[in-house]
Amino acid sequence: MSNDDYGDDIKEGMVDKIQEIFDKSKLEMEKIQCPEHGQALKNFEFDRTNGRFKIDTCCPDGEKLVQEAINKL
Repeated sequence: MSNDDYGDDIKEGMVDKIQEIFDKSKLEMEKIQCPEHGQALKNFEFDRTNGRFKIDTCCPDGEKLVQEAINKL
């Protein structure tokens, strides 16, 4: 196995672990309830290619609740 292959395996393993953490976190964040709108989290996606998250919430108050939950995770 070349160093490039080894590096790719490590990168893929890290992305897989992030995906696992993301999936568990998403389940927890879907439980967050905005007093005004119900479920605060409207969309939570992980872009594996770019390693970025996209988070949409119901309103600014819902965003604060979701951000607090992220900080605790």
